Amino acid sequence: MNIETIFDSVEEIEQGIKEIYQYFFEYFYDHAGQRKFWEEMVEGEGCQIDMLDRCKTLMSAVPHPAHETIGRAVNYKELLSIIEKYKKEIAEDLDINRALKIAFHLELFEIQSIFNEIIKLPQEPYFNTLSDLHSEIRRNMGRLIEGVERFSTDQEFLYKVLELKGGIIERRSGIDRRAGETEFKNPDRRGPDRRQGRLVKIICKI
Repeated sequence: MNIETIFDSVEEIEQGIKEIYQYFFEYFYDHAGQRKFWEEMVEGEGCQIDMLDRCKTLMSAVPHPAHETIGRAVNYKELLSIIEKYKKEIAEDLDINRALKIAFHLELFEIQSIFNEIIKLPQEPYFNTLSDLHSEIRRNMGRLIEGVERFSTDQEFLYKVLELKGGIIERRSGIDRRAGETEFKNPDRRGPDRRQGRLVKIICKI
């Protein structure tokens, strides 16, 4: 799989997530606080799509061999099938707790299954844009966690999200180190590594 295909596949996934958040924005429109929250989540996905488009415009500046990818391949078809499954589910009645769980699941996929592979791409001339994309993905996860804190009435889910809060948005990567400090900090450098290994347990229960 080459870089062009990866960017196209990731953009298709991001567009699908944006559509789900747009549905939540409309579904919970009558609740002012939730309406604002989902509007911000939609905007966050839109920013990520814009950044992917920006990367694609840079491709002509890269010699063809640099378009080859490194790292393991992501199963984009599987991710798209999960998005389609959620689209079918949200066509039915749902409450804010289920919407937050779906969003949390999707944001974890963005971080673990998409972004952690994108950072393995050749970094030039994409580095600045990928750094911005990284920051926006982390901001969106931060927004979502704040939304869970504000709106979730599922105490078990809320507890697990807060317990893993640092590990979810503080995972270190090569692009992190080059990009410098971010707004999310955790003084226990061992903590994120321990918590990352437990994220699958949350995903399985969503």
